[in-house]
Amino acid sequence: MPVLTVKKPVKSPYPSLRTALWLYFVVLIATAAIKIQLSANVDSGLVRLLIALFVVAIFTGVALFLTRTDLLTVLGNPPDIISLIASIGAGFATWAVAVWITFMIYRWLDATVGTILPPVESNLSVFGLIIQTAIFIPICQGLLFWAFIAHAATGLKRIQAALLVALLFAMYGLITSPSDLGIANIPGQFIVSLVAALAVTYTDCVWYGVAIVGSYSLVWTMLVNNLLNLQVGLLTYLGSDFGTNFLSVRWLLLVIVGAFLTFFALQVIRLRAPAEPDSNPPAPTKSLWTLPLVLSILFILLAGYGEIALRKQRPPAAAVTPQVQAAGSGGSTIPPVPPTLPTP
Repeated sequence: MPVLTVKKPVKSPYPSLRTALWLYFVVLIATAAIKIQLSANVDSGLVRLLIALFVVAIFTGVALFLTRTDLLTVLGNPPDIISLIASIGAGFATWAVAVWITFMIYRWLDATVGTILPPVESNLSVFGLIIQTAIFIPICQGLLFWAFIAHAATGLKRIQAALLVALLFAMYGLITSPSDLGIANIPGQFIVSLVAALAVTYTDCVWYGVAIVGSYSLVWTMLVNNLLNLQVGLLTYLGSDFGTNFLSVRWLLLVIVGAFLTFFALQVIRLRAPAEPDSNPPAPTKSLWTLPLVLSILFILLAGYGEIALRKQRPPAAAVTPQVQAAGSGGSTIPPVPPTLPTP
């Protein structure tokens, strides 16, 4: 009589989606708490670095240890050099689209709801800002989003997983981001994070996501600090359309070119380094996995409501917002703010 052997189901090497989303919720709360406590007394650039190192990286490392998840497994495939270069180019190109939608929403909120004070500039050296913005912070965030959460979402369809990770990264941008423009950050962060998430999803290589976000963040730093005359060049190119007419030919040309180059770079990444079929079972979702997601969304809505309340304290008709003008900008500012009212 033959003996039937029953194979035990192979356990997925990835953490569950519920675990990843609870980790995200804890990181979100901790980031907001530290940002509120330290932003008034500590340099803004240093605060972002501290959050990345001591909240994002350490919390994710603890989660990897507790779930017994192998770090090399979630880092995925080694990067292809040409695809890595294409990822850097994708980050630069995506910025052209993100800066348009970010500034447009920021200006619309200024004009319809009220104004908030512009982000406080960091006193760190330009070299220090570049290193932390383009390298250290994207690597720490990549460990959480592109390694831990993205692999925890393998139980979903590819596009669903990419959209979920992009949404989480975009919401996190309300609390901390290279531009620190509040609600206006979210759509721009969603665009760049969706490109990064798609690159990681279709290649199973975390480093492409890190490179995309790192180069995207680098351009924001270059813009704020006018490195290579980027700020002056952008204001000169857009002229009077900057901050006033976001549907001008020059703005739309910048967006179209950026979108095309982003699409082209993403195809290079996807076709040169496609992921092999994963022999590992997908990560389990587990029951009530949407609970931490809902709590995170509610927290972001609450934070967004707080910004709206602050803006209403400075209504457009009475607000006088400090303007930082770049030389040769024709009176334009970054970020774009409404002009001050003439003294009666």
